[in-house]
Amino acid sequence: MIQGIHNVQITIPKGEETRARAFYCGVLGLRNIDKSESPMR
Repeated sequence: MIQGIHNVQITIPKGEETRARAFYCGVLGLRNIDKSESPMR
């Protein structure tokens, strides 16, 4: 069983950012964190 996800980076087609965000954030419930805010940098 998956207990958590630390980091996810995806590649999406140009112009599909809104649809991708709706799916990953809206449907899957993941938070969108800008790269500049990422603790992994």
